Amino acid sequence: MLAIDTLDHARATALINRVSGVNRVIASVETRVPMAEMRVRACWLSPERIARLRRADAIVRRLSHESDYDRRVWQFP
Repeated sequence: MLAIDTLDHARATALINRVSGVNRVIASVETRVPMAEMRVRACWLSPERIARLRRADAIVRRLSHESDYDRRVWQFP
């Protein structure tokens, strides 16, 4: 997976096709800190985290459905 700082479909497609070992690109929509300052760290899924992820997923799915975005992408979790 590769993270980029702006939502750019053409750039994401080019990166996937050019960079070996990358099969997913995520783009920052809005963050509290610059992407360069973000870090990955080990953690676990507590019941509270699972509930938070489910709420976030429900929001993304609702917004995607309302905007018809989910019909325009070929792969959507």
